[in-house]
Amino acid sequence: MTKFEQVYARLDRIESEFRSRFDRLEHQFNRLQAKMEVMFVPLLDWAICRKMKKLH
Repeated sequence: MTKFEQVYARLDRIESEFRSRFDRLEHQFNRLQAKMEVMFVPLLDWAICRKMKKLH
C-alpha cells in the first residue's frame, strides 16, 4: 500500500465516521424538533386565541 493509498483510506474512514455521527445528530435533532412542535403548537394556538379575544 502506497502512502497515497494509506492517506486516502484514512480519509475514507474519517468521512464515514463523520457521516455516521452527523446522521445520529440529525436524527436526535429531528426527534427533538418533533417533540418541541408537539408541545409548542397547542401553546401557540392558546396564545393566539387569547390575543384574538383581547382584540374583540
